[in-house]
Order: sequence, then structure tokens, then C-alpha cells
Amino acid sequence: GNFELLFEKSGMKQRARFIKAMIFGREMKVVRIDKAAMDYYIRLTNFYHQFQAIGNNYNQTVKAVKSNFGEKRAFALLRNLEKATIDLVVLSKRIVMLTREFEEEYLIKRRKEEQQNGG
Repeated sequence: GNFELLFEKSGMKQRARFIKAMIFGREMKVVRIDKAAMDYYIRLTNFYHQFQAIGNNYNQTVKAVKSNFGEKRAFALLRNLEKATIDLVVLSKRIVMLTREFEEEYLIKRRKEEQQNGG
């Protein structure tokens, strides 16, 4: 019932300690870790770091191409880089869209469920 739910949410390992804390009125704090949300956040953070690295490499590449090749050759090489950059922009927009969907469909839904269950 409700006791088991509270005990589970408390994260305590021993029922006796949980009962003592409840009886003597010690404030109980329940911290819930949402594994799916945490995994998504970690993957999103990894994407962010990868995009930073790509940005740094991009700047270095443009400088190197401009200083080491003639204008015509540099233009051709940078054109290929531009195409890859457009692909990255499309991917970035997709990531943003998926993140919004995840927040709306999963996180907001989860919060509503917790509020309805008294959590």
C-alpha cells in the first residue's frame, strides 16, 4: 500500500530506520532518479561536446584551406565542407525536435503521473 510506496521512494534500505524516521517526525526527503531521462541527458551532453569539437575542427580546416591552397581549389574544398555542415544543421534541428518531444511526451507526462500518485 501507501507505506510500501513511501518506503520504496525513500531509498532507505532498512524498514526499521524508515519507521523510526516516520514515527519521530524526522523530515523525509525522497529523491527519484529517472534513469531514462538521465540516459537521454548524458547522450545529449555527449552530442554537445562532439558538436563543439566539430566546430573547432571546422575553424581550423577553413584557416588551413585558405592559407595552403589557391582560391579555386580552396573554394572547391570548402564547398564540400559546406555540404557536410548543412547535414549537421539538419541533424541538430532533428535533435532539438526529438528533445522537445521527449520533454513533452515523457517528462511532463511523468510529472503529472507523480502528482496524481501523491509523489
